[in-house]
Amino acid sequence: MIFRLVSSQLLRTLHCVIQIILQKQRKKALTSAKSPFHMSQVLKIFVSEKKYIVFESCLDELLTKYNKCTKSDHCDAPIISFEKVTTGCLLKVYTICEQNHKCLVWRSQPLIGKRSIGNILASAGILFSGSHYAKINEYFKLIGVPFISKSSHYMYQKYFLFPVIDVHYKKEQKKIIDNVKAKAICLTGDGQCDSPGFCAKYCTYTFIDYNTKKILDFSLIQVSEATSSVAMEKQAFTRCIDKLIADGLIIRIIATDRHVCIRKVMRERYPQINHQFDIWHYCKSMTKKLQNLAKKKSLSELAPWTTSIVNHMWSCSSFCKGDPEVLRERWRSLLRHVLNEHCWESNGEQKRCDHATIPENEDWLKRHTPAHNKLIEFVTNKRMDRELPHLTYFCHTGDLEVYHSMILKYRPTLHC
Repeated sequence: MIFRLVSSQLLRTLHCVIQIILQKQRKKALTSAKSPFHMSQVLKIFVSEKKYIVFESCLDELLTKYNKCTKSDHCDAPIISFEKVTTGCLLKVYTICEQNHKCLVWRSQPLIGKRSIGNILASAGILFSGSHYAKINEYFKLIGVPFISKSSHYMYQKYFLFPVIDVHYKKEQKKIIDNVKAKAICLTGDGQCDSPGFCAKYCTYTFIDYNTKKILDFSLIQVSEATSSVAMEKQAFTRCIDKLIADGLIIRIIATDRHVCIRKVMRERYPQINHQFDIWHYCKSMTKKLQNLAKKKSLSELAPWTTSIVNHMWSCSSFCKGDPEVLRERWRSLLRHVLNEHCWESNGEQKRCDHATIPENEDWLKRHTPAHNKLIEFVTNKRMDRELPHLTYFCHTGDLEVYHSMILKYRPTLHC
């Protein structure tokens, strides 16, 4: 959401940048009162008009029309030379006559006060496209085009671009929060570190509204604020959720991965909020465990069942509709299904699988074999039994995964 200010919103961005510049320079207007154009019209022209790369030799051909001094009406001395001055990608051309009069005759870009619009747009283009200054600067060096310096680029970011992004972000965030403030909401959250492993320096934790798919808030934390890089996610999570609660949001459900510290925080600090696990991450973990079991020679019969068992958990979570007992009963029915038993009696009631008739195959397990006993141990595991109530609302963080994948364009994950 932070970096939506691209192409169509670049005009609005430049408008805010100009207001900042004019405020700093205490200017009241961009153009004179007699100008027929309003500021918005002028800015629209600046942003949408085409820009060209001009070779110096071609420019010199145009400058040959200047043969007399233009400094004043009383000096008709011939022009003896031209002086070209570059500031970033802005080019200024001065004429110098025999009387040593120096006169500005052409400028490659319009100015806002003393700032070049082209230089600001160049810096904005780097930031909003997810590029890096070093690569863009090298590109322009290779083709021989002057470009803004690194210090200028970061100065434009600090004083003009980041403040504009911050203003737009806060406006949009307030609008989104106001729209969901009056109703109970379900949030999905996930953290993203700036580097993999245990050497991360920054962690960003983001919350998205499960129904509207809008980013509600995020929290950035540095490793120096936490006890370790592992503890950053917990602290960022806590800071972010406290802020949302302070904003008056009614949070009914929060879905996260099975981070141990976050589970403890939810249990101790927010017992009123239903903590759900991301079903996709949970099933991914199950797949790894089952695949490791099936690698053992005595348990190889589990290999053909791995995908079906994981799909069964996915189906159980989506069907139970918040009832942990229904989820538990359907999950444990797997132990009969793998034996080719699809009808059974439980607590005086006749139960059966929901699927249609299945043709005979050679993959059915045998009762009391090592593979079947291990599957019983896996399905009825005490830890899994405690975790089942956290899977009853079929929540997943897929939208956050997409967002994190997109944001890597602007905030790449670095490798140690």
